Amino acid sequence: MARLRTHACPTCGAPLPVAPGATDVRCQYCGNVIHVEWRRPPAQQVMPQTVYVPQRSYTWVIWVIVLASVVPVLIPLLVFLVPLVFRTATEAGVVQTNFPLTCGLNDELNLVGRTYEGTGTLITGEVNCKLRIKDCKLKGDVVILAKNLVDITLENSELTGKAAAVRIEMNSKLSATGKTSMRGEEAAILAGMNAQVSLEDSSVEGGEEGIHAQHNCKLTAARSRIIGGEKGLVAASNLSVDARELTVQGRDAAIETESNPTMKLRGGTLEGQRFALLVTSSSAKLHLSHGARIAAKETAIRAGAVLRLEGDDFVVDGGEVGVDVDSNAKITLGPKARIHGRLFGVRTSSNLELDLRSASIESESIALCASSNAEVRARDSSIQGGVSAWRFSRRPDPLELAGTRISGAQLFNARGCSSAEPSR
Repeated sequence: MARLRTHACPTCGAPLPVAPGATDVRCQYCGNVIHVEWRRPPAQQVMPQTVYVPQRSYTWVIWVIVLASVVPVLIPLLVFLVPLVFRTATEAGVVQTNFPLTCGLNDELNLVGRTYEGTGTLITGEVNCKLRIKDCKLKGDVVILAKNLVDITLENSELTGKAAAVRIEMNSKLSATGKTSMRGEEAAILAGMNAQVSLEDSSVEGGEEGIHAQHNCKLTAARSRIIGGEKGLVAASNLSVDARELTVQGRDAAIETESNPTMKLRGGTLEGQRFALLVTSSSAKLHLSHGARIAAKETAIRAGAVLRLEGDDFVVDGGEVGVDVDSNAKITLGPKARIHGRLFGVRTSSNLELDLRSASIESESIALCASSNAEVRARDSSIQGGVSAWRFSRRPDPLELAGTRISGAQLFNARGCSSAEPSR
């Protein structure tokens, strides 16, 4: 049996039962015949004395069918796309992660396009973390604290720290490229044992020291500079430097290290007020070329026992002493190599081995001074002193001079090298 629908009579308002499909219905109360429409026409066609009955809608059934078909397909797609979108937003600097940050054990952390200034340590790298920073400008007490085996890559970023811009502990690596700058009110970089620092087109500047490193630090650099208010680079033993067009400057010393440094400098400058290079203990090896310049207002190169200096096309220039070694200096100079010191060109107490090939040693006072056990070989070179060409306690063996210009007194009975005044 068909179900009746009840509506209000448009004439008297009494209940008006409407059978399904009916087109006209008589009101049992007022007797008027009411016309029935099952669809509502546009507003301008509405007729009086008409009841409009809406049809039932089954749209929800269609949506249930559609969703049941689409959702199983969307779920795997969302699982893939959501991490991808999040990672892309992070790289673009869209995700506003709050500082301080931690790069966890064996984790990776990428920062792109971030600018932040705060206090404390901004980023901590745990063991074996990989940290990548690009196009960022960050400032804090310590910007990066890297623990053991952390790998840091900086590109086109500016890091400024009160204590240090970067502090790396044992066995960690720091690579800076693309005009990255690191500044610290005390030191820009503090490096622990076995640290590796690589600089390319970058700068390091510290209020006291540019870089302060522990034992076994390895520095590679190209077209970069390291500047310290007192010292540019300070390192314990076994410092290794391999650089092209590197500038290191410091008021007290450009580079100061304890023992066993090995340096290969192609071009660039080491420049200090007191010392350009100071080796406080022994066993230094230097290879200079491509116009490298080592200069200081007092002593350009100062070392304890055992210095090996070799190369060509370089200048060592001391306001007082060019090269000052306690003992066991072996100096091999090739074409266009020059050592100059206003008081002494080269000064050592004993065991000097000197080999010149189209090179020069010059001084306004004494070019060479060695107390004992000197060996001198020179070919097509120049040894010039304003007062003395050399002062030896006895004649070097051998003393071989071929096509070499000698200027100044040649003394073989000197009583030491403590003074630049000639012996009497």
